[in-house]
Amino acid sequence: MADIKERQLESLWQQIRLLLKKKIPVFITYAYWSFSSRNVEIYLYAPIQNQNINKFLSNIKQLTQKFSLTEAFIENKLQKYLVLFSEDTGSGKIKVNFGTGTTNGSYCTIWCEEKQYCNSISEKLKEVGIETFRKKGLGDFKDSIKELFRVHIDDLFTKKIVKYVYFIPIITKTKQTTTGIIVINTNWQYEKDILNHIQVLASGSFAGFYEFELEQLWFSHALRSAVAAIMARNMSHQQGSSVIPYLLSLSGGSSLENIKILKQYLSYIEQRMDFIATVATMEFPKWGISLKFFRDLVVGFISQYGLIDNICKSEGYNYNNITFKVFINDDQNLLDEKDITSIEENDVDVFIPGGLTGVHAFYLILENIMRNSAKYAEKSDELIINIKLVDKDTHYEISIWDNISNEVNKVEKFNEIFRDSIIDKTGEKRSSAWGFAEMRLCAAYLVAATEEEAAGKLKEGQKSPLEAYESEDNTIGYKFSLNKPKLLELYGE
Repeated sequence: MADIKERQLESLWQQIRLLLKKKIPVFITYAYWSFSSRNVEIYLYAPIQNQNINKFLSNIKQLTQKFSLTEAFIENKLQKYLVLFSEDTGSGKIKVNFGTGTTNGSYCTIWCEEKQYCNSISEKLKEVGIETFRKKGLGDFKDSIKELFRVHIDDLFTKKIVKYVYFIPIITKTKQTTTGIIVINTNWQYEKDILNHIQVLASGSFAGFYEFELEQLWFSHALRSAVAAIMARNMSHQQGSSVIPYLLSLSGGSSLENIKILKQYLSYIEQRMDFIATVATMEFPKWGISLKFFRDLVVGFISQYGLIDNICKSEGYNYNNITFKVFINDDQNLLDEKDITSIEENDVDVFIPGGLTGVHAFYLILENIMRNSAKYAEKSDELIINIKLVDKDTHYEISIWDNISNEVNKVEKFNEIFRDSIIDKTGEKRSSAWGFAEMRLCAAYLVAATEEEAAGKLKEGQKSPLEAYESEDNTIGYKFSLNKPKLLELYGE
């Protein structure tokens, strides 16, 4: 993608040279981003003299505010990862990159002709160096912008290398959306019809990127639509068909125990609906809370009597013959442990995104595993659900397996499903394995994974947030991760 962009920019440079003939710019820069929410007009700041450089910088700041993503980009990425490097392409032409130093390409690329100007820019960049900005540790956002333009633009004006700067937005064909900006730095003043012509050339040259962005936007909307449909269907299937019909029989009674069960379940479902609404947006929260793995997370699930007693009842399993075993780093089942102090000492803190609502990502994975075990595995007098946490230094690995799903030859097939997209090439949701899709989404939510990692088709070598494996009991198990909370200690007198 970055190579294509470079070729398009070089082609645009040649077209501008032909259009302007002798009035060739000193250099042009091009910046491209995903759909900003506002439009801009052609901006002209000139002439720029040393005494009004602060006004120029102020105008630059105002310009950046007109693009919804520009300010966030500079604040979140440019200050941290800015790399500046120049490349002599021969024949006096030089290419200067402002970027993140990644394989994704540069944020901004300069094309420069006229050797004396190229040398000036190149020398200035050498003074700054690749590491300077990182070492300086640009702190305040406003100072960062000022410093960036002081180094790379102020000197160009004070040395009279550049007199005029034209900011020309790249406009898409539909909705007049700005997706980029061409900056013409020149000693010549151009008529407005010339600037409009440059805008048409630039918009046309980068139409392919706009189409690519549209494709990504279409994919995102199709994915979110499919996620909402799958989560809603599974809610209806697992709760509406499996649990609620049995609980309705309790509603006719007036015992305090029945009322307690119904109240507990209604509170559980209320949180579930909030969770589904969050996941359907595919905007997984980065914030969260710290909970005890055993005391808060696991016990919070297995204490749901109304749910556990009914979710697998149609397959012959209820609260009396469903057994949970919980392990933290070793083979000691915490539910067999009688010493409360020992349990508390072994329990660990885990990070749950989205607060208490986020626990339902963990619970949905458990529910799906229980339903699949009861429905598809060989029947048994008892369904045992094993939950194990292992400390992996940077995170916790969670393994869940049962005692009856012994078709371990299906592990590879299941992992292929976990790696596949939940939508097809037409944007339609896939027709099967919706429970697996939900499990993968929930595992992705727990580590704040990307949209693609949560529901798209994974590339070769890309790991799914959820994977099937052969357990230590020679049954099918599932692994996913939980993050460790980041704790801050404050001391004071």
